[in-house]
Amino acid sequence: MQCPICTAGELGATWTRDLLDGKRTLAEAAERFSCSIDQVWRHVTEHELPEAEKLQMDVRSKLWKCIRIAEDWLAELILTERPNSRTVRQVVSLLAEIRKLLVVSAEMEGSLPVPDVQIVQINNVMQTVVGELCPVCQAKVLKALEVGHE
Repeated sequence: MQCPICTAGELGATWTRDLLDGKRTLAEAAERFSCSIDQVWRHVTEHELPEAEKLQMDVRSKLWKCIRIAEDWLAELILTERPNSRTVRQVVSLLAEIRKLLVVSAEMEGSLPVPDVQIVQINNVMQTVVGELCPVCQAKVLKALEVGHE
């Protein structure tokens, strides 16, 4: 018997992400896909997602967790007449973590260029080009590159 969630295509993938992110329950998925809770559990635990999708779900999960914490802290700060410096530092730190997770998520989705990858690509091109030159030409090219950076 085929897994009803796997055979549902994109809808099944969306529900799987929601299950893993805690946005949906096993009972909701069982009702939606007309199967038992055990079948949903088996789907979640045994059917593999691509590694990149797992990583992206992990980033999203961490992001949602940070956002929930930020909401709780904001509610606490609103109720507190005079917040202390420790609480303010914690909020600032949490916001920095949320920003970092948003950047990572955007890079993984391809909406932001990944600078590290570009630097590695440039270094690989330089090594290839310089490696093909004779020692005299290598020295000239490296000197020209150094002058170009100054």
